[in-house]
Amino acid sequence: EQAGEKRICQCGVVVDPNSAFCQQCGTRWKRQHSVLEAGGFTTLPIWRQASHNNLPIARLTAFDASMSPKTTASISGRGKLGKAMNPASKRRCTWDVCILAFLMYDVIVLPTLFLDFEEPAIFKAMSWTLRVFWTLDVPLSFLTGYRRQDGEIELRLDKVRQHYIRGWMLMDVAMVIGDWVLGIDGEEDVTSSGARSVKMLRASRMLRMIRMVRIYRIALLSRKYAVLFHYKSLSANATVALEIVRVIVLMLLVAHFIACFWYYLGSHALNAGTDVSDAWMVVSGTESLDVGGRYLVAYHWTMCNFVGNMNLECSTTAERLYSIFVLVFAFMVLAVVPPRITALMTRLSTAAVEQNALLTQLKLYLQDNGASAELAVRVERVAAGALRVHQQKTPESDVKLLRLLPEGTRSALHWEIFSPRLLIHPLFRRVFDQSPALGQQICHKAVSTTDLADEGVLFQAWFSSDLPVMYFLSSGKLSYTHATAHESEEVGPGSWLAEPLLWTSWIYRGDAIAQEDCSLLVVSAKSFQDEVLKSSLQKEVRRYAEQFVKWLNGLEADVLTDVSTPREDLVKQTVFLTSSAFRTRVFSEPEEHTKFKAPSHSRTSDGTFEFAI
Repeated sequence: EQAGEKRICQCGVVVDPNSAFCQQCGTRWKRQHSVLEAGGFTTLPIWRQASHNNLPIARLTAFDASMSPKTTASISGRGKLGKAMNPASKRRCTWDVCILAFLMYDVIVLPTLFLDFEEPAIFKAMSWTLRVFWTLDVPLSFLTGYRRQDGEIELRLDKVRQHYIRGWMLMDVAMVIGDWVLGIDGEEDVTSSGARSVKMLRASRMLRMIRMVRIYRIALLSRKYAVLFHYKSLSANATVALEIVRVIVLMLLVAHFIACFWYYLGSHALNAGTDVSDAWMVVSGTESLDVGGRYLVAYHWTMCNFVGNMNLECSTTAERLYSIFVLVFAFMVLAVVPPRITALMTRLSTAAVEQNALLTQLKLYLQDNGASAELAVRVERVAAGALRVHQQKTPESDVKLLRLLPEGTRSALHWEIFSPRLLIHPLFRRVFDQSPALGQQICHKAVSTTDLADEGVLFQAWFSSDLPVMYFLSSGKLSYTHATAHESEEVGPGSWLAEPLLWTSWIYRGDAIAQEDCSLLVVSAKSFQDEVLKSSLQKEVRRYAEQFVKWLNGLEADVLTDVSTPREDLVKQTVFLTSSAFRTRVFSEPEEHTKFKAPSHSRTSDGTFEFAI
């Protein structure tokens, strides 16, 4: 509106005449070629005809009840003694990496204590480092949360301590005390002299093998980080290859342990001072070799047992008994490992054959229908990219087990997966905050995922969608080219596209093409409207729809766009519309709300969520 020489925006702020939009709410006021003059947009009938009194309200499920105000007081997971460290925090993950590194050191180095060589200084230094590390790990375990059987993370310190005391505390404390006792005794034996000190030193080395019990920590860590590795964007071929490497490395480590003990049987007979003519080192003529040569012979003997070809004769009773045990163990390994590797290799070859068959079928189709060479090459390239993306990520439709889950469980799963990515939009953030029940229903029934390969077309200008949907870009980059302005812009994560389709009739104003592999959330307009109209917030959302369409009509025709990027003016406008629709105060410092970080969330012990934007 114009009053004298002043221009006043719809929000009541006096606008600078030289500015193209309102500094407070972002609304553009130049209307020389406005959409309203050309006929304008109208709100969809479903938003105009909605009535707040004659529609059912969505019921709260058991999962929704956990988001009620009664339970939000314990959202931090703080118990009587305070709050424990989150097991998924960066500090704890860094500590777990150190645990894994030290465990792998023990798995490789501890079996070498069977060998008759003088322990190098680096081994002694690492032994004292490990004693200090595992000693510090005990009190840290008292302060670290854990994942309960229902999948929730327990952060209440009193519960965490009780869980650790009833679990692995006794074993961890016993291992630490044993380490310190053996370390001190070993140092005293080194300073003494005589045959007794040598025997005590060898006995101390054998007792240090008890540290191998800590291997159970590898299993605990693998279960803890299984979810993290599950969500990595690895192709099917890379996953199978990593599994093959894991099986082979495990078999080599087992052979390393067996070879070290076989070495000990031969060296013990030589150092016992009795008749050594029957020891395997004497029979094979390897007693004159150094420690490395004897170990290689022992490792060779171990690998020969795995294939049933023993290249060394056993003479003593101990050697024969141990050889029988190894043969039985090797038989079990051969019954498990080769079929496993064969199955993995079959998966690799099968996937390659199926992919080639699909591409060949596409080429034949293009040839039979006379497609031009240029178009055929483009189609094949995009199809190959789509296949690659499909192999890297598992669509929900391919997971048959999810169909067997109860409705409430799948609803909770969708809420946890989709809600953090939708919170970048002020309207969704406000709706989820005021009605978690509605937010859960929207995530469960209206939201899905789609992947777009490089050079894939999301939509084209002047086309309308038979199934109107809104997009949220989760990862990757899109190139959006406006049809009338002929300007291109890069669209990155944190942007949403085609929002007008939720509120009005709309045709795309530009072309959206992937610049790299993209992952998007798809919000179905029909399902979104159905869920909103069954909720207690339908009046506020309907008001937002009316104001959004009014804002569209106030824009110039050549600036209409399908993309909403985290630009300051657009964020201001969306925040203003949301605040107006919910009858709340407009943010006095919009700048604080325009610099969005990647949304994150975590579920606490009582089932509630903690969101960080």
